[in-house]
Amino acid sequence: MFRRTGDPGDRIVMERTITGHTRRDLTARAPNFKADRTIALGSIQYVRPNEAFPEIRVRFTPPAGLVFGHTQDPNIAAGRDVYDRARGVWDDHSDAFQFDSSTPRARLPTAPGDIFARNQAGINLGYLDDSSDGVVTVSFAVGGVSHSVSARISSGPPDYAPDSFPVRSFADELGQMAHGPMPDSVSVDETIDVVRRALETVRLMNTGVQNRSIPFWEATWGARPGPDERPFSQAAADFGHAVSRHRQVLDSLKGLRAPATSPERAAAVASIQFVGAILREFTQAADYSQMRMHAMPAMMRGGDGHMLALCRRQRNVVLKAAEQFAPRSGGDSTPVMAMQRLIEALGPGGSGVHSTVALPNGGTLADLFAETAEMLNHLATDVARGPRAGNDGLLGEKLVKAGDPEGSAFFKMLNDNTHPMRGIFLSYHDPVTEDDGIEVVRKWILDLPQADVG
Repeated sequence: MFRRTGDPGDRIVMERTITGHTRRDLTARAPNFKADRTIALGSIQYVRPNEAFPEIRVRFTPPAGLVFGHTQDPNIAAGRDVYDRARGVWDDHSDAFQFDSSTPRARLPTAPGDIFARNQAGINLGYLDDSSDGVVTVSFAVGGVSHSVSARISSGPPDYAPDSFPVRSFADELGQMAHGPMPDSVSVDETIDVVRRALETVRLMNTGVQNRSIPFWEATWGARPGPDERPFSQAAADFGHAVSRHRQVLDSLKGLRAPATSPERAAAVASIQFVGAILREFTQAADYSQMRMHAMPAMMRGGDGHMLALCRRQRNVVLKAAEQFAPRSGGDSTPVMAMQRLIEALGPGGSGVHSTVALPNGGTLADLFAETAEMLNHLATDVARGPRAGNDGLLGEKLVKAGDPEGSAFFKMLNDNTHPMRGIFLSYHDPVTEDDGIEVVRKWILDLPQADVG
């Protein structure tokens, strides 16, 4: 309430000092509560040390997760009508700019605003709950010298999906604070966890709707973005497509457990490189250019009201995995074989991205990733298609002109700093030649005999 209204009388607080090892209940009240009303915020206990656990340990037990208000109703049981409407204004508060508030955090509404219980007319119901946070300070003396140490505790609503983990959590922040932003090494499980959580998160999103109504689109604040301003085409944002794409990438990561010289390992590393290339950096959360809107995590808001980015350690786990698990083996270094490896490696991610690009003879570009020879033939014989090619002035141009990378539409796309493919191809490195994806393409085009393009 205090965060919303800025009224110190709405601040629910408690403080107590405990000694001994009995469990103590934590009860709190606000000045704007009724005279005889309090809220239970759980309990705390100084756990008795023993030989196995001699440390100073505190056990915090969260409260029951109850709802309180100002008047008994079907949701507010007797005794939980704690708020005094005559003292405070929480019962009919509505978020607004409060320039005259002495509390800086209350001067501006949050985004999204009005995230408290309201009726169908949008009127605040005056409900509150027993979520809380606090500081526990332990003081003790050794040899006549006093010492103290503090820790923070908090309790809140349960996960919105108890069977899964969000793509970024408070635990990730703690892990970064404890271990730093750059891991020395990573495990297969740690790497897969980042992608699995992305799949679990997108599984709970209405991607089609969110693509049409992103609330923090800078260019049209307060209005729904038009089709040309949306991060994805509606076909690409389709829920089934989004889930399938994430699942394909996750499934490919099983290859991280395969032998270092296996094709499965090479494909898994390429998928990791693909993921690393499309992750939004934390410095790009407020970059609302079309290219950054495509970055992952997409269509999600971070704590600062801008686009969500993984914390630095999470992103570096992915980048470290691509380096750590990269296959180091001999093999055919000819340009055509390097190009085939590139197509096979980018297949899990690339097929999902291109599932909405229709081909003249039926099917989509995604289908060609399953057949390397067909994809090479498509690149060597077809022309640039789709809205992006039109916007870039490449529509109808040959994708590849043998011996002439700079004259090939495909190579031009890869060298466009705003094109989503550029970062992905730059992040890929061939396990034999160690060339990045763009250099692999360049050498393949140079090596093509003129007859191969008709």
